[in-house]
Amino acid sequence: MSNRGDLTERLIRIPLILAGGRRSQRELAGEFGVDGATIRRNMTELIRHYNIVDGKDGREVFYQFGDGYNFTPPNFTPMELATLLLAQQSIAATGMSDFGTPFAGYGRVLLDKVRAALPASLNRLGRTIQQ
Repeated sequence: MSNRGDLTERLIRIPLILAGGRRSQRELAGEFGVDGATIRRNMTELIRHYNIVDGKDGREVFYQFGDGYNFTPPNFTPMELATLLLAQQSIAATGMSDFGTPFAGYGRVLLDKVRAALPASLNRLGRTIQQ
């Protein structure tokens, strides 16, 4: 991936990671394989657009969403989950599920969770269409 592609991936994924809770600059740097200064520059830009706050705990810098933001996962019905499985074919056609793409791993985990949450009758539907 290009440097611009790496930057784009970080600017998309960092807010998603922070939605899961507070993260240190060191954790984020490790996640993306960059140094702390790169994360600091990325966060400076993200803070302009999102309600992200930073703070220190000793020498470590942490980032999190402000104003009591708390990520709440969506409450999907079984039919909505089945629709996600059906949409897998469209997503696969774009190449987004190929190994090496930024969200491929997340897509596989998402579909595994969707299948685990579905009743057996709808779960079979998704597996049939996937094949």
